Amino acid sequence: MIEKKDVLFNLLSDLRTKLDPESYHLYHLKTINNYVNNFNELTYKSKEKAFELLNSYFYDINGMIGNGEFSSLGLFKKYISPLIILYEREAGFTTYVKPWIFLVWYFTVELVVYIITKSVFIFLIVSLLFCMYYSYMYAKQRNGKVQGYLY
Repeated sequence: MIEKKDVLFNLLSDLRTKLDPESYHLYHLKTINNYVNNFNELTYKSKEKAFELLNSYFYDINGMIGNGEFSSLGLFKKYISPLIILYEREAGFTTYVKPWIFLVWYFTVELVVYIITKSVFIFLIVSLLFCMYYSYMYAKQRNGKVQGYLY
């Protein structure tokens, strides 16, 4: 008997062969790949819901490829958003923040903190907190437990 995870892997592989690697981010394939890889971490009831959503996602994508109709935001709202809550709660996923966005926030916060407090000590504490958070995010990314828009 073929497991649901294997069915999802096959659908994902078929989709990858049809798409240009440059467009993977538009279809959220990294996030979908992480969902499929961690599918067995869900409870039975959640697996049923995730399988239904992912299966519908692959069916709709295949229809969009031949049809020419495409909406990355529409896919995200319809399929990825419900899965985000499911995988955060049951599989320990976190939202992926790109490094350049993280650095913009870091420098903005550091500038505001330094202007307000003029304290090097607090500046260093905020730096340490940002480093700790980025380390946490990096570990999640290495374990394949990240998700996000255009990821």
